[in-house]
Amino acid sequence: MVSRIRWVGGESAGHHGFANAPTIVSRLEGMTENPFDRLQDVIGYRFRSPQLLLEALTHSSYAQEAPGGCRDNEQLEFLGDAVLNFLVSVALVNAFPEWEEGKLTRARSRLVAAAHLSRVGARLELGTYLRLGRGEEKTGGRNKSALFVNALEALVAALFRWRAAGGRWVRRALYSPGGFGRVRGRVVFGRL
Repeated sequence: MVSRIRWVGGESAGHHGFANAPTIVSRLEGMTENPFDRLQDVIGYRFRSPQLLLEALTHSSYAQEAPGGCRDNEQLEFLGDAVLNFLVSVALVNAFPEWEEGKLTRARSRLVAAAHLSRVGARLELGTYLRLGRGEEKTGGRNKSALFVNALEALVAALFRWRAAGGRWVRRALYSPGGFGRVRGRVVFGRL
């Protein structure tokens, strides 16, 4: 288990093409691994285009400070919000065909609410993977729930753009034994 995490910039492309990607250094194990490989293991998908994943995890503060510039995750966050709303809506209509629109809307609101998405982002440890600028890093950006939500939405969009794999992943991520994927006792997002 990684006890302390330190970010180290690298100039090599790494073994999956993540040029200049930060690396997690485990002081306990003395091993170095690409954190983006670890995240892809956690979500169960491998990006053919690492740039899309990097963009999903890049906060605007990092993009503003990056030499040569890079894209931040704001457009992906915008798209991910819409994709999440759509996928959750489809799942609810399928799970509760007898419900009226108002009831479906309230259930969807609960499942896509920032509080819930923040818990999902924290469970995925998205703060570990965020590329933040110096100022955001100093103010504790890795622990800000709003940044978890933004990164989660951007990650969903990246998956959607990658291969429309987002739908399957969203169902798995939002489902948990603690009931996050349940509405009135019914599993809305089951295991695949």
